[in-house]
Amino acid sequence: MNNVALNKAATSSSYVSPFAPGKAVDGTLTPLSRWLCDRVCTETPGRLQVDLGAPYWINRWIVKHMATVGWPANYVNAEFYLQGSMDNANWFTMDTISDNTLSTTDRTIAPMQARYVKLSVTSGLRSNKGVASIVDLQIIESDYNPYLVNLTISSGTLSPAFNPKVFPYTDQVGSEVVSVTVTPTAQASTSAIKVNNVAVTSGHASQPITLQDGNNYITVAVTNGPITQSYTTVVTKLSDSGYTYLSNLVLNGPRGTIAIAPSFDKNIFEYNAYARTAASVTVTPSVEKPGSTVKVNDVDVVSGQPSQAISLSQGSNTVTIQVTHEGGGSPTLYKLYVTKS
Repeated sequence: MNNVALNKAATSSSYVSPFAPGKAVDGTLTPLSRWLCDRVCTETPGRLQVDLGAPYWINRWIVKHMATVGWPANYVNAEFYLQGSMDNANWFTMDTISDNTLSTTDRTIAPMQARYVKLSVTSGLRSNKGVASIVDLQIIESDYNPYLVNLTISSGTLSPAFNPKVFPYTDQVGSEVVSVTVTPTAQASTSAIKVNNVAVTSGHASQPITLQDGNNYITVAVTNGPITQSYTTVVTKLSDSGYTYLSNLVLNGPRGTIAIAPSFDKNIFEYNAYARTAASVTVTPSVEKPGSTVKVNDVDVVSGQPSQAISLSQGSNTVTIQVTHEGGGSPTLYKLYVTKS
């Protein structure tokens, strides 16, 4: 049983000190470790909200009321409901409780996905309906695991870097790329995978997916039991008529050239580099087609010449290089992620 609400960030419509909302998700079952909301002085309903930190498929939730830690049997919340949201703006109802008399509410529901959950109390303690109090709120992740452990693409680079709990990705490839394959690997051996509705074996490449100029949508659906999780990659194929590329990209620090990884290729659009303790770097971009213009961090640079010095902060620094065809159109975007240690 995985309680994904345990010790997560909690807020509420109001609370009576010292009974803060975080005490309802700290896993401690004592009379002092609870959320207490005096709704008569604030608003109806009283709300307890938890940011789970990532999306989860939820199929069970548990509420422990005051009667579980020594109060009389009528010290339980009478009416309340649980909602979920992926964006903290659009909410959907997951379950509703009416005329509750139980000291512990333990409910199994159809699996639903949410990053945020909100418990709203519309009628508080049976002993005093103007007051709501919760000793423990648990949000239980479904045992079915519908996630990927890895997703790779045969050309270009997924952005952002793959994460099992991140579902939209982008990729950019050159005009000469006719097709791509994706290789999805499921976390659970019981999962079934489809790429654009065609079955694919976990850890194996899909059939080639033909690309048209512009945006191409690739959907990977992972099904385990009753749950299907979808990952979407938008692959943008550049057109020779409106796009141009770099022919080279060099990163320099105070002591000379700094290696980038992977090695430069005009059809690879994201790179990593380690500048160690350098205070600043310069970037020398060379365009492939004469007449094309190039900008580094939105500042014009002459092809083949170094940019102005770019100051580095501790940690990761993003440097953008935009190349625009002499005839105009959308720029080709390259990114350098420069890490200063």
